[in-house]
Amino acid sequence: MSRIVEPGGKGVPYFSLVAWIALVAGPLIGHLGVQLVVSPNCGMWGLNCLFYTGMVSLAFWTLGTISATIATVSDEPRGLAIPALLLNALPLLGALVATGMFIARN
Repeated sequence: MSRIVEPGGKGVPYFSLVAWIALVAGPLIGHLGVQLVVSPNCGMWGLNCLFYTGMVSLAFWTLGTISATIATVSDEPRGLAIPALLLNALPLLGALVATGMFIARN
């Protein structure tokens, strides 16, 4: 379903690869976006700079979680899909818990 069959009979696990790339690319693109686009003076890492980086990272991790979930239920190798799913979902779970704690405190 999610694999393109090559002449050798082996497919490329595209959804797993997207999940692993999202795991690494989210924070990297978030930091580069803060330094290049949002404010060139974010050397002190103000709250707005951290917020932008966090939101970009969470967006990529959400994409990675969805992609890894699709890879898990399709015919892609579980050795690539399950670790990508766990590593993409843990930051999302942490953000959810932190948001819940923040709301409960106020």
